[in-house]
Parts: sequence; C-alpha cells; structure tokens
Amino acid sequence: MSKTKYLGVDIGGTAVKIGSVDETGTVLRTETYAVNFDDYETPILQTVVQSCHIFLKKNEESAKEYEGIGVSATGAISTKEGLVAGAAGHIKNWIGSPIRDVMEREFGIPVQVLNDANAAALGEAWIGAAKGKKNVVVVTIGTGVGGGILVDGRILLGASGFAGELGHVPIQYLGEDCTCGNKGCLEHYGSTSALVRNVRKLVREN
Repeated sequence: MSKTKYLGVDIGGTAVKIGSVDETGTVLRTETYAVNFDDYETPILQTVVQSCHIFLKKNEESAKEYEGIGVSATGAISTKEGLVAGAAGHIKNWIGSPIRDVMEREFGIPVQVLNDANAAALGEAWIGAAKGKKNVVVVTIGTGVGGGILVDGRILLGASGFAGELGHVPIQYLGEDCTCGNKGCLEHYGSTSALVRNVRKLVREN
C-alpha cells in the first residue's frame, strides 16, 4: 500500500527547495531553484509556482497525486491568511504575496503556509533533534536569521502571528541600521547576508 505524499516547498531569500515527502516524514526527492536570479525583479511567488511545475514535470507527476502542499516561507507570515504580511525589506516584490490563494488555484490541492523558522521548529519536534520535547527554541541562519518557539508542543505565534522573530531582536544598542527599520538587529550582524556584505566591504578596502 502506497503512503500518502505531500509536496514540501521551502521559500528562502535566495532559493526555493521543493521536496516530495511521505506521511512518515521521509523525503523521497528534492530539487533547488534560485529565486533571486534577477535581483527579485521576477516576483518570488511567480518563480516558486514555475519551479513547482518544473519539479512535477521532471518527476512525471501530477499535483493531484499529492494530498496537499506545505509551504515554509521567509518573512512575517500570516498563517491564517496564507500570505506574506511583512518582511525585512531586502526582498522586492514579496510583501503581500498571497501564497496560499495562488498555489491552491494553480495546483488544485490544499495549501498550508507557515514561517520557515516555525516550520523548522515543528519539524525538529516531530522527527528531528527535538523529538519528544515540548518546549523548544529553533534558530535558523540563512539569508536572514529566523526563530521558532514551541511552548507545550504548540508554536508560539502571538496576537499577530509574528512571535519568535529572533532575527530582529536588537543586540547592539544604537547599532547599525537594519533593513527592518530597527537598529542593531541580530540579523544585521549574524546572517549570511551580513557575511557577504562584510566581505564585499573588506574587498573594497583591500
């Protein structure tokens, strides 16, 4: 008897990772596609939809073979509405993207959307390093810095759904400007973007 399959879509600031996953959490196959190839002039959501079609075609599959799509996405995500309610300002054409509505219309199957760090926290608690734990903090480091917090086994979302955004906690009083509008945020100093920015600065300074 074949197991139920789900399409997993992880949308980051530089790439979208797409995977076929069964009900036990086993990853069957994955592909990675760039989303910043033209400095985000092509909206990320448009690239993600096209990438999903490419993934399905490459594996000779139809979206109807999947029970649903789980999307983890960078930025401040409204899980209730399935859209990008806010972001750190460094990604063009991203804020306001109606991920769930667009993907359900495009593929005809249910779609759930969650902030990427929150999704990581749930994954670790399910079958990862935090398996069996009910109170968990997960920090993700990539283009930005994200955070996911589980309390008594449930994701801490807060009143607006944005709780746990550790990347925009100030760690330097009167520090450098962050793209979110704050000063001295953790993401500004501790992300891959910060590393690239600092390397470029040092190269310019020889």
